[in-house]
Amino acid sequence: MRFFSLFLTFVVLALIVAKADAQTRCSKKQYKQASDKADQLGSWDSARDFYRQYRQCDDGGIGEGVSDAVTTLLANHWDDFPKLVVISTANPGFEKFVLRHIDATVPVETLQSISKNARGRCPQKAAGLCKMIAAAASSAIKESEK
Repeated sequence: MRFFSLFLTFVVLALIVAKADAQTRCSKKQYKQASDKADQLGSWDSARDFYRQYRQCDDGGIGEGVSDAVTTLLANHWDDFPKLVVISTANPGFEKFVLRHIDATVPVETLQSISKNARGRCPQKAAGLCKMIAAAASSAIKESEK
């Protein structure tokens, strides 16, 4: 009886893990959709929607496209930064997603603009986020110079 209980527990756990793994994998259909959407991230709302729907596909070429979009928003659309603050406050996972995409695949000039914005144009209530953004940009610049 004890063996049967242990066996049943193992089977249930295996099914739970398999279901969770299936939900976190990117299907071919999702990959195609994510690839199309990655080129259309022109606002923090669209970036948030991408994160919600396709974060499991955020890798390789798609990840580079997202990095380009996120860093373009941070470098060239700083006036929209308050929207990022609102979204990331409500969803810390999205904040990590944004920070992860400030990387060495981005041109150094873009990273320098991000750093300049985060250090010189940050709203006081977002000082912590700006500090993390500036640090990520500095780290990416150092990595790209290697």
